[in-house]
Amino acid sequence: MKKEKIAIFFHNKNNEKLLYKYLSDKYDILFDAKLNQDEKIDLIIIDGVCLKKYQHQIEKLKEEEKPVFLPILLVTTKKDIHFNKNEIFQLVNDVIIVPIISIELHMRLYNLLYIRELTLILEKESSIDPLTGVFNRRAMNEMLIAEIEKAKRYKRPLSVIFFDIDHFKKINDTYGHDVGDLVLQKLASIIRNHLRQTDTLARFGGEEFLIVLPEMDLQNTKIVAEKIRKRVETTDFEEVKKITISLGVTQLKEDDTRQELLKRVDEALYQAKNSGRNKVVTVL
Repeated sequence: MKKEKIAIFFHNKNNEKLLYKYLSDKYDILFDAKLNQDEKIDLIIIDGVCLKKYQHQIEKLKEEEKPVFLPILLVTTKKDIHFNKNEIFQLVNDVIIVPIISIELHMRLYNLLYIRELTLILEKESSIDPLTGVFNRRAMNEMLIAEIEKAKRYKRPLSVIFFDIDHFKKINDTYGHDVGDLVLQKLASIIRNHLRQTDTLARFGGEEFLIVLPEMDLQNTKIVAEKIRKRVETTDFEEVKKITISLGVTQLKEDDTRQELLKRVDEALYQAKNSGRNKVVTVL
């Protein structure tokens, strides 16, 4: 079972050692962690001195994590607690007074991490298309913004594939929407089996799907798209028997926004559908 990551920020090294002794068997303990989204932290334990020192970074990180809950546990003394009153109500989620008692510490962490886990589940459910089990459009738009930023920062290629099912309305009209739903589910399953772990598949709406492929240039993305097209064409979709898909492919340009990238790949899909369907078209 994967351990939750707890970042500890204490100016008192003896207290750091004590917390490590109490928690290291159950949690992955990080000291001097970087407070950014690149370092996935599940909970922060901090004292009053470090809270004031890292307040702005913690505020930013909590904001970036929303709607997922990032819990902050303040460890302080009865003498110093009034100095941290404002931060307690604005930033901190729970307080523990020294001397630290192991069982009390574990119970507070359990409760805070349980709340975090609930928000992670809710966030995941709000990001997933309930029919196909792939990401929905909202989640894809957020991830695409992040992938574009990463590709530009590190000057790495990023490509996208936009596709839909040819004559899907006819499938619904002929066999009914229940069968149409089964086609969408099976199609999503087929596509996922042809992608890398780093690739992302999302249902963009209706029978339209988008694939984001980090670290992949236009030529290799076209090869992937063609393999997907052939695999779908040769798959038995039971009651419907055969379906085909049309696919548009493009690669991120240096000055592209998310909207410009999506507009260009949509144009590629439009060309594929209007030039005979069941084909891959690239637009750059």
